[in-house]
Amino acid sequence: MRKIKVLAPITLSATAWTPIAVNVPAFSVALQLRTAADIYLCHETTGSYWTLKSGSTMTFDLEGINLANAPLSTNLITNGTFTGNANGWTLPGGWAYSSNEARKSGAGTTAMTQSVAVTPGMLYKISMTWTALTVGSFTVNLGGGNASEAMASAATYVNYLVAGRSTSPNISILPAGDTTRGNVDTITMYKMDGQFLLAKAAAATPVLEILALI
Repeated sequence: MRKIKVLAPITLSATAWTPIAVNVPAFSVALQLRTAADIYLCHETTGSYWTLKSGSTMTFDLEGINLANAPLSTNLITNGTFTGNANGWTLPGGWAYSSNEARKSGAGTTAMTQSVAVTPGMLYKISMTWTALTVGSFTVNLGGGNASEAMASAATYVNYLVAGRSTSPNISILPAGDTTRGNVDTITMYKMDGQFLLAKAAAATPVLEILALI
């Protein structure tokens, strides 16, 4: 006999995507939004999403699986801190290593890359800190998959991206144009554990309630 399990609610922000956790094998799930702000839902942070309106409920089937909210423990990036060098990275024209950072300080439109073992179709959490980003923007993609949302100012960005099927290079950080300039540091990448759904507030800090049929 099936029963309803009320899971811990999630308070969302308008600045960061949050994985929704359904930490028990569930046959179906209901997401309830009872606060006066819409939220966005997506499978990867590429700028495409659908909207759950304020006061609405969405249901979907999981057929006995769960939704994960935590990455695995292994950082797949080599030398993401650029400590003393840029070993492990390919820096094309316009890019250079300096002072424990990779810097797009010259003309060029080619991506900085690293070959990483990834599984096509799986989700990865990619974080990087731009210590300076003065002109233009950058995107990141994984295994030739979809490009991330644009990173256009000095900040730490967290993207969740599905790996494509290209084998080399696997992670690419691409400037928007020839004059794009920025310095990047502290790059990490973790594989997400299992199926996934991401949420972000359209405004304010709405609370998403989760009911699971188990």
